[in-house]
Amino acid sequence: MLCNDSPSYDTFTMMRAKSMFFTTSALLLILTGCKKETEDPRNMIQPSFTYKESVSGNVVFEGKSDTGRSVEVYTWRFGDGEVANSYTGAYPHTYKKKGVYEVTLEIKDTSGKRESVSKSVSVYTASL
Repeated sequence: MLCNDSPSYDTFTMMRAKSMFFTTSALLLILTGCKKETEDPRNMIQPSFTYKESVSGNVVFEGKSDTGRSVEVYTWRFGDGEVANSYTGAYPHTYKKKGVYEVTLEIKDTSGKRESVSKSVSVYTASL
């Protein structure tokens, strides 16, 4: 089979060949391809994160996989040019300037699959 899904078939009318001595029947099936289905949500990582700003531009991010899949690494892109990897979901980051930053969390699971999510994060204080 060419894909993981079950094949679908078109069935044509039974053809009968008659002769003086016997009747034969044949059923013609033609493979039309694989059924296209959406990915099973249990196989998706579905990353998400929350954040909390404290003082002086310090923000603590908390990432997770909403499906509970085993995570190998969390990759954080903070929107200010800084990138960090962590092996737990929590990661602190200090911003040097006030502003709105596009933060991206990419999660890689233990099978090597990667998915990401991004949010705009407003920082109201800056480090000294």
